[in-house]
Amino acid sequence: MQSVSKSFGNKPVLESINLTVLTGQSHVLLGSSGSGKSTLLKIAMGLMPSNGGTITLDEEHLNYANVDARTKWKHRLGYVPQDGGLFPHLTAEQNVSLVAQTLRWPDMEIRKRLFELFEIFSLKPELMARYPHELSGGQRQRVAVMRAVFLDPKVILLDEPLGALDPIVRADVQSKLREIFERLQKTVLLVTHDIAEAVFLGNMLTLLKDGRVLQTGRIAEFVSSPRDPYVTQFINAQRSWEHL
Repeated sequence: MQSVSKSFGNKPVLESINLTVLTGQSHVLLGSSGSGKSTLLKIAMGLMPSNGGTITLDEEHLNYANVDARTKWKHRLGYVPQDGGLFPHLTAEQNVSLVAQTLRWPDMEIRKRLFELFEIFSLKPELMARYPHELSGGQRQRVAVMRAVFLDPKVILLDEPLGALDPIVRADVQSKLREIFERLQKTVLLVTHDIAEAVFLGNMLTLLKDGRVLQTGRIAEFVSSPRDPYVTQFINAQRSWEHL
């Protein structure tokens, strides 16, 4: 991302954001509510246009104005919104394979991919027939991530995917996600406001405040060499990451 900006009316939400996410890296966007991290993720996904700047994936620029290009772009990225975004009237199997069905994948190929992912995500095959309300919170989140990776995208984007889970379930799903990220060797861009979660899941962290990047690096750099007083303030407000 280079010089990405976004305003809603006269209110700037993102101001000249520069961000590089390396291939195979799990990069976490940190920040309080209103910092612009979720907006940045949606722009990267092609869900909303920016007011300026460029977003590049493998030397290809995102062109929001071109619907066909944007559709192809989206198929190269997997997206998990804050609430998981599962359709309540579809079973887990139907939710996970929805895009593949739309793209007219052969039934045999869809079934093969379904069983492969249910094994990777440690979910029993019989859960395929259940609807979202029949699944636990942790199971729903895994299904949402399964849908995001079904087409084998190059990049996975997750917008606070675990925020609604209770602490015990959240810790369990965090462990499973880290295992999955390592196993699939995907490039990941994840949004959270939780430093402990960021340190556990991310190789690299970027802290945003008021639509600006304050610092990018590893947690040790944030502690030893903060580039803004807010960096230290944000870290000190959450000490639970220190045992990780």
